Amino acid sequence: MQKKILHFYRKNANSYIKETINLDMIEILSSFISYLPPNGHILDLGCGSGRDTLFFQKHGFKVTAMDATPEIATICRQIIDQEVLVASAQSLNSPDCYDGIWACASLLHIPASKFTDTLNRLYMALKPGGICYMSFKKGNGERWDEKGRFFFDLTPNIIRQYLSQLKNIDLIDIEEQTKLLREKQQTWVNVFFQKKTLSKMKKEC
Repeated sequence: MQKKILHFYRKNANSYIKETINLDMIEILSSFISYLPPNGHILDLGCGSGRDTLFFQKHGFKVTAMDATPEIATICRQIIDQEVLVASAQSLNSPDCYDGIWACASLLHIPASKFTDTLNRLYMALKPGGICYMSFKKGNGERWDEKGRFFFDLTPNIIRQYLSQLKNIDLIDIEEQTKLLREKQQTWVNVFFQKKTLSKMKKEC
């Protein structure tokens, strides 16, 4: 499954970047950085074109850009003028490293059987007090689209169930947003959660 998805993005790297690089994400990006300390360290997970990395750089943040597709990472390096790590969320292993993790439409292809482990990896990679943003296509379960890509679509209630398995987080917000993409209206589920600080964890023990 993962090889098939990766093959799609390797084959369509240029067209994928062209259709996503100018999407307007300013409202959610601004909300995300409002939770972070000045000059904090952000992981742009599934950075794609580097559109959002550029925003973070502009606002003074240190950014680690990461994408699972080598061809996309190569193009992104030229756009953001910095290194792009070639790795997936499922291989993330950086304990207490980031003030923020920005996972914009980058966890869509992870199957239900691997989803809990991936959330745990994101949680572990956050510093205490760190913020994670994730977005998903709204739906109920696993599917394949007309382009041969696998998706795991989620509703707010399903996401809450998964996040309830992470003991030391605060759910900040889950909201639905309908936007035009590829000439079609699509509903997305935006999620913000925070890893509790060490002092808060101790108080709740």
